[in-house]
Amino acid sequence: MKVIESSDTVKFPENVKFVLNKRTVKVVGPRGALSRNFAHLNIEILRDTTMFFASESGLGSARSWLPSALSARTLRI
Repeated sequence: MKVIESSDTVKFPENVKFVLNKRTVKVVGPRGALSRNFAHLNIEILRDTTMFFASESGLGSARSWLPSALSARTLRI
């Protein structure tokens, strides 16, 4: 089987607060708050001062892995 890897970087505006606790992400901004739990995905989330970096990897075909990888990218402001 192939190993499929993907990564994504998101930069946040200055007026947005970003909290990361293991695989739970919470974003608080002027329009409200949003929280997502990514515990069910094989994902690594790293935080910097103004951005976060998410990296996913999985085994199998792209058809089986792609839906979970796309759900990890749904946290947008």
